[in-house]
Amino acid sequence: MQRILAISALLAPALFLPAAPAPKVAPTWPMLGGSPERNMVNLQARNLPDDWNVEKEINIKWVAELGSRSFGQPVVAGDKVLIGTNNQHPRNPRDRGKPTADEPDGPPIDRGVLMCFRASDGKFLWQAVTDMLENGHVNDWPYEGVCSTPVVEGDRVYYVSNRCEVDCLDL
Repeated sequence: MQRILAISALLAPALFLPAAPAPKVAPTWPMLGGSPERNMVNLQARNLPDDWNVEKEINIKWVAELGSRSFGQPVVAGDKVLIGTNNQHPRNPRDRGKPTADEPDGPPIDRGVLMCFRASDGKFLWQAVTDMLENGHVNDWPYEGVCSTPVVEGDRVYYVSNRCEVDCLDL
């Protein structure tokens, strides 16, 4: 089963500007809870829809394919949306194994992935791919991927990889 990231007013309310005139400030939701106070109430957006439907594209801004699992939440920083997942939908041929009869492009290699999309239109921008730990099931459960919610501070993004390492990347 493939997961998709559907950006709507309910999943990432910071992407939707208030209906009333507002200061020209880029919307942001750079961490779980929006800020260090972790107040889950979005004080930026107004007049949000109370329903959404991905299949019928009701109140959906854009949709992006992720891996088969994603446990963390998306965060928004300026015009970027970041989310962790696994590598079941590889974006790069290097993240595939040797071709087989069933999978001529090669099967996905089990890895953790942090994906970055453009918030305005959902265009895939980049990904950080992390290999699994060598000890297998004992230390790194299959197909879990990156389970943490990233945090953005300034021009840096921090997240915990599937290797239990805190990674810091230039945004």
